[in-house]
Amino acid sequence: KDEAATMVASYVQLQLDGDKYILMEPSTKIQLEATGDDKDSKTKINLTQGAIVNKIEKSLSEKSTYEVTTPNSTMAVRGTTFRVEVKVDEKGESYTTLAVCEGKVECRLIAPDGTVSEEPVFIEEGQQIKIRGTNDISEYVGDKENLDYEELKDKVLWFVGYVEEITEIESETEVVSETETEKE
Repeated sequence: KDEAATMVASYVQLQLDGDKYILMEPSTKIQLEATGDDKDSKTKINLTQGAIVNKIEKSLSEKSTYEVTTPNSTMAVRGTTFRVEVKVDEKGESYTTLAVCEGKVECRLIAPDGTVSEEPVFIEEGQQIKIRGTNDISEYVGDKENLDYEELKDKVLWFVGYVEEITEIESETEVVSETETEKE
């Protein structure tokens, strides 16, 4: 198992097996376990704090798995792009938000005793769902809702392919030029 964390204002992009990418947003902590090869790769990410965007470019083989686990839920995919965020409030209750940008994600609740629910919920492209976990229960908060792209930061939208990289580079260049002009 490898552990990775980001600081308050930093993003980190990880690449696994050449076709799986993870964007760690600021103040994020994960444990990562990756084994096997392209025929039977097993990737398990335990997200304890913060947010990650997962991008699996090629569909996984039948024997391969890719899972993201949070304190109150687990998500399994075959090939998709999705974002998972975990927040823990002052009472120790955990809130997971799963947002699917492409494909679909199978989601199951994890009870406080560690039991994983038998019944999966499938979240489709353009949908998001929230999950709450306490010391007594894990539950979905409301129904699936439409993904709010406005809430996603530019860096996330660029990573999932909704904003072209050139836009980000041009805007950074403009900011630099403005700063240089102000100094003169």
